[in-house]
Amino acid sequence: MDETPPNDSGTNQAGLERPEAAPGPAPQEANSKPLPVPQALDAWDQVIVRTRRLLREEAIDAAWITRLTELTIVIRQLAASDPDLALYVLIEANGSNVEHYSAQHAMTCLVIAELAAEWMEWPQEERRVLALAALTMNLSITVLQDSLAKQSSSLSEVQREKVATHAASSADMAKCAHPLEKVKRADFPSETEDLRPKT
Repeated sequence: MDETPPNDSGTNQAGLERPEAAPGPAPQEANSKPLPVPQALDAWDQVIVRTRRLLREEAIDAAWITRLTELTIVIRQLAASDPDLALYVLIEANGSNVEHYSAQHAMTCLVIAELAAEWMEWPQEERRVLALAALTMNLSITVLQDSLAKQSSSLSEVQREKVATHAASSADMAKCAHPLEKVKRADFPSETEDLRPKT
């Protein structure tokens, strides 16, 4: 995942408004009790499918940003309740299902980044932004990345160009989601509510 230095412009690298940090419980504090393993596995299956669909959507707008934010909260809550299971599910998925490698890779990066940020005691607001960045880092090449995971030949010049510019392109896609309006923190789902899938 590309490292991006902090800035003082009031926005993150994806162009989303950086809201004022508000004190409150971390996502895992909504409900830190681990789910029974069968239920947790089913929950991860549901979240993986949601992520695949969301990252392949063509209409990237304010409503999409809200769904993205809710999805990052769900992933963080699931990972916090059982980190070992989270890593097992995602690493196994990356190795066994290359059809949807891009989404699964983004989720894996999100979970690892979240665990590292927790260990380093990052503020909750920075961890929230980090999760959004991890899940959307390859937004502009989701389909291409899935294809490349199955491709045995060298990249074409067109593919190389898309890969080389994907960071900026992905950020531009997020910026275009709200050209005339700012995404407000109040519009985002609550991190204090347990949003893990119920079965």
